[in-house]
Amino acid sequence: AQGSLEESVRWFSKCIYLIDSKRVEGVSAELHSILHSNRAFTYVKRKEWRNAEKDCSRALAINTRNMKAQYRRAIANFELGETKAALRDVDTVIEHLADPSMNPEATDLKRRIVEQLEKEVVKDEPPGPAASQASQQSAPSRPSRQAPEPRQQEQSASSRQAPDPPPPPSRSPPQPDIYPDL
Repeated sequence: AQGSLEESVRWFSKCIYLIDSKRVEGVSAELHSILHSNRAFTYVKRKEWRNAEKDCSRALAINTRNMKAQYRRAIANFELGETKAALRDVDTVIEHLADPSMNPEATDLKRRIVEQLEKEVVKDEPPGPAASQASQQSAPSRPSRQAPEPRQQEQSASSRQAPDPPPPPSRSPPQPDIYPDL
């Protein structure tokens, strides 16, 4: 199967070269955009995310209405860790659907992107009171100028420890049929 993907990239590249070098004329912008989008799809299947993103961007520069290129760029950006760009792209795709339930792959991708963004927000939040307490406990002891707090308040503060942050997201490759051809 890998050989056929390599062959697909080669043929799409030849077609794109012929158009870009003006050796072939009269090719519509729509078809030119589709060629980039289809080559991007082979890159997605090969997990060559940067190449897929570049081809989708070229396809969209030629034809901004190419929603397959928009969707595929969302996939590539998501896999590259560019979650905000991926969310913009998938939102554009969903906005162009008459009924979002017609494209469950796009809505599922959006759900995964939003989950990832939420994890990134939690990771980027400053440490809570429990973390600052722990850092104070490990710091060298200095005499305190404040009056000690009542024991009851100390116990309630220790029982309100922030939960451990979730583990960093794994960037394992997607399952083969997670990105169907749209």
